[in-house]
Amino acid sequence: MHAKLTFLIMICCFQSLIGQVCTPNSFYQDSTGIFPKPEQPEIPGSGITAKACIGIPYKYDFTVRIPDTIIYAGFQLAISQAYLPDNAVSGLPEGITYACVPTDCIFPTNELHCISLLGVPGVSNTPGDFPLVIKVKVVTGFGTIDLNFPDPALAPGQYILRLEAANSPYCQSLGIYDPSANFGDLLVVPNPAADRIDINFNMDQPGPIHCQILSSSGSIVRESISMANTGKNQITADVSALPAGIYYVQIIRKDGVQHASFQVIK
Repeated sequence: MHAKLTFLIMICCFQSLIGQVCTPNSFYQDSTGIFPKPEQPEIPGSGITAKACIGIPYKYDFTVRIPDTIIYAGFQLAISQAYLPDNAVSGLPEGITYACVPTDCIFPTNELHCISLLGVPGVSNTPGDFPLVIKVKVVTGFGTIDLNFPDPALAPGQYILRLEAANSPYCQSLGIYDPSANFGDLLVVPNPAADRIDINFNMDQPGPIHCQILSSSGSIVRESISMANTGKNQITADVSALPAGIYYVQIIRKDGVQHASFQVIK
């Protein structure tokens, strides 16, 4: 299947490149809160169940459904919506960020939404457990209420993102990341380009990819994270704001990297 991907031009800001960054789990259609719930030993499947590996693209999704009322300070209050403030997810490893559906992270009540943790954990991280907190602001007729997940009363437990070294048995079982591997089949057109480029590549199986455009000095000038599909994929990148010169594209996947170069002309 051919996936048309739209490359974000914001530096160090990740968004989905295939339609939307995450898909809510319909299993929670009749529930309210953030799912999975924080980790508790007595609740199977609770907490963040997927480990992350240094240097390997990572993605983990939460499903969100906001109720239309909340009991606060003994009163039942009507909720109009909830939203994530800036820096809403604290405790993330370097290289991991978050994105939402809807993309503005504003959640109307009684609808399914999602939050995705995504990125490539950097080598500056120390392997170990990273406790996370998700901050949510709930808008009511009597003002905005600040909530945290986890919370001892509202959502007890822990959200822990477990980060492992790239050479750990777990990470090796996923497919060892080899930055020297080149899978070919990465085509940039047109080349040279003045305004936009299409980055074409193939995937043997679906999975997260990290796309970077680098200057001739090695500085990252554009980057994003997405989920790619099996088969042909295409990323469209706006390069009109880049100075004339030689640039490099690399697609980082869990088992290696693809490279290509192109020229920007004015």
